[in-house]
Amino acid sequence: MVRHNLHFGQTRQTGVVFHMTSALGELGRTGLTAVGNSREDAKALYDRAVAVLDEETRGGTSE
Repeated sequence: MVRHNLHFGQTRQTGVVFHMTSALGELGRTGLTAVGNSREDAKALYDRAVAVLDEETRGGTSE
């Protein structure tokens, strides 16, 4: 997420925060919360994060 500038930034108070990371290795699952300045901004961050995760798990990059 950092490489794609989607990580939560303390200064800007927006971005993506991952949770349930302990389940990633065991179950292949994780959770994320997208925080934006509006509902639309948060949805766009969420959609971008999911797209990046999908691309990264296929072994490619979305840059």
